[in-house]
Amino acid sequence: MSPEEREWLAQEQAAAFERNNGADVHDGALSAGYVAIARALRQPIEVQLPADFAARLAAMATQQRSAVEVESGLEKRLLLILGIIFGVAALVVGLIFGASWFAPVLGQLDQLGQSSLSLLLGLLACLGGSAVAQRLPLLLGRKHQALA
Repeated sequence: MSPEEREWLAQEQAAAFERNNGADVHDGALSAGYVAIARALRQPIEVQLPADFAARLAAMATQQRSAVEVESGLEKRLLLILGIIFGVAALVVGLIFGASWFAPVLGQLDQLGQSSLSLLLGLLACLGGSAVAQRLPLLLGRKHQALA
């Protein structure tokens, strides 16, 4: 018998000893050390949580700000400036390299045909509508909070 099997058997004997309140179970020397552990595991855990623990935890969760939310005015201004820089850079790149980038795309759109093009436009409309629908409650919630 391997050492792991002997340990497992000793643990099982200690658990059986504790379940039977020490009656009719062989209490080996190896399992004697596990009896105290088995006894402790059978006792209920006494948790000393206050009566209003759930209410306080819920209040703490609602008070904390979202990790995504920008907190300072400086960060908001820097993000706005960064967005403007990216927009201007995209416009400049589009003006410089636009013809060489968009010509192949327009050529592929000519090959799609009318039905495929309408399916593509329908897909884009669905994606746009979904994006707007997801942001609409946030926008309405913010306006409602500002009015209150």
